[in-house]
Amino acid sequence: ERLVGSEMRIRDRLHALGRARAERHGDLRYLLEPDLKEARGGLRDATALRAVAASWVADAPRDGLEAACTRLLDIRDALHLATGRATDRLTLQEQDQVAAALGLPDADALLRHTYEAARTLAYAADITWRATGRILRARSVRPLLRGLLAGDRAAGRGERAPLADGVVAHDGEAALARTARPERDPVLG
Repeated sequence: ERLVGSEMRIRDRLHALGRARAERHGDLRYLLEPDLKEARGGLRDATALRAVAASWVADAPRDGLEAACTRLLDIRDALHLATGRATDRLTLQEQDQVAAALGLPDADALLRHTYEAARTLAYAADITWRATGRILRARSVRPLLRGLLAGDRAAGRGERAPLADGVVAHDGEAALARTARPERDPVLG
């Protein structure tokens, strides 16, 4: 239990640092002059995802993640070559040169590639943070013990509460009910 509590504190601190960084630097996929490292969906998030995976607590979604990281690293490398210095901010004045170095037609194509990579990383980070929180809470016996002592046998088991027909609230998220049949209900599909 002490180990799980420690893991949860580390996870919460790392997640809070990421949220604070996103507030300072914005969301990479919506910025005209994005910071490729510090903005949400950037290289710092990729590093955090690797740290979580290395902890064996949870793994990040794999679909396109490595390609997105590689794309951002390639863009940053081209930016370094274009500016002659180590910088992470992709300013308007360098975008056409960086695009040309990557074989892209113009700055718009460069930003499209950048935003797609950032979207993949931000999604992976969101999924991973939710999964780590859920996993670490499930490992903790404290909520179950408190509930049992209070006479609530369902405490700590991730009970589902109905929200609408075929939809339930589970662990702070809307989810399909176990009995839902999205193939039969176009609203759920």
